[in-house]
Amino acid sequence: MQYWLNKVNYGKKTIGTKIDRLWLDNSLKISADEQVEFLKRIYNYKLSFSKRSVDIVKAILPAEKVGDTLIKSKTGTGKIDDNHFIGWLVGYIEKGNDVYFFAFNVEGKNYEEAMALRNEMPKEIFKNLKIID
Repeated sequence: MQYWLNKVNYGKKTIGTKIDRLWLDNSLKISADEQVEFLKRIYNYKLSFSKRSVDIVKAILPAEKVGDTLIKSKTGTGKIDDNHFIGWLVGYIEKGNDVYFFAFNVEGKNYEEAMALRNEMPKEIFKNLKIID
């Protein structure tokens, strides 16, 4: 895992004490802007991964169809400390020939609040931007 984090220059490239929690334990830090740039590079086959591997990632990303628009995204929610939870939603939207990349990072007072913000806020923003109906 460390080899690939270094190779693709992903965030701060730091793995904490539990490799299966590196996305949520505050050890692997990546900004929303860095995440979007990573998504663009993977989507456009600009990383050191094989085309087959990238195509598999694209195929298995959870998808939601909204009218003629396809939203492909990955979520994450976890505890920062006793009073703060973090929620992530990262992915891209395909609408006609256009592709929109996004990364949302929200905080809530509890798991449910962070998850609700992560799930609801992006769709409202996409609607306001007229990316989805």
